[in-house]
Amino acid sequence: MTRGRTALLLACAALMLLVLPSGCGSKQEAQPVGTTGTEIGDAAQLASCQANLRTIDAAIAQYKAANGKDPKSLQDLVPTYVRSIPQEPMGGSYSISGGKAVCSKGHTY
Repeated sequence: MTRGRTALLLACAALMLLVLPSGCGSKQEAQPVGTTGTEIGDAAQLASCQANLRTIDAAIAQYKAANGKDPKSLQDLVPTYVRSIPQEPMGGSYSISGGKAVCSKGHTY
């Protein structure tokens, strides 16, 4: 093998090492820069809670339109307006206050 070919092969091998992601073969998920797994999980749980609040508010509006008054409790919505009361993803609970869904953890949308 000539010196030129050897140098080219070494250069290609070095370039491949630079472009391969670290931890090649591992099952690590890429994360946005500046975030931790906990922050991403918290954001997902908050988004889930907010979606639940919107769903419950829509059911409250449907109940009010059909009955001319706000429901007294979330159980008034089951099963006609929601199949079941969703679980609050961070361990809290939902209730109705002033005709709106509220989260015991203080989440809003």
